[in-house]
Amino acid sequence: SEMCIRDRNREYDASGKSENSEQLKSMIRYCEDEFTCRREFQLGYLGEKFDRSNCNKTCDNCIANKPCIEKDCTEITKDIINCLQSQQCQITLLQLGKTLKGKKDSQDKRSFDHLPIYGKLSTWELKDIEKLLKEIMYKNFYYEKGVQNYFGHMSMYLEVLHKNVRMLMSNNTQVLVKYLDQDKIKKKKNFLLAKKKKKKKKKKSTLR
Repeated sequence: SEMCIRDRNREYDASGKSENSEQLKSMIRYCEDEFTCRREFQLGYLGEKFDRSNCNKTCDNCIANKPCIEKDCTEITKDIINCLQSQQCQITLLQLGKTLKGKKDSQDKRSFDHLPIYGKLSTWELKDIEKLLKEIMYKNFYYEKGVQNYFGHMSMYLEVLHKNVRMLMSNNTQVLVKYLDQDKIKKKKNFLLAKKKKKKKKKKSTLR
């Protein structure tokens, strides 16, 4: 997992680990981003600005041009962080996602249905919840800390970064997440389907 650097790379000092961690997170975000222009992302990483219109659809995201909506997830992020801080439980990113969904894992012996955030996002798709949880990690509100058990098995538990969380709780930071706009996609599909039916009907009338 991407936060393993904090525990495994002992040759680097704290600043070296942090730099490596940030670079790795940027690379993962770049790979997973469905909406941002690639050139805009690359130049933004270097501290430069780029007008997306100048891309002229030369990157995959601009070619796909997927419709998106930006959700303000600040309040639910606060709920998640508050829960992790107050409950002080060992929980993985995957377990947290299922807990928010209100979904119990039959293969997991541990239960998290006692947590106040259990089922808080029951109406969300699990993949959308996981996207939010990753965004919270990218903003450095928590990270994955490797913990080795007696048998040598490594588990990655979430550890809150209290210094960064203070900014979130004082309303100085927003957590905005981009998702596919399902309504626009549905409207487009219906429009294309109606257009196809109309064309087919016109062709039949011509043949008669």
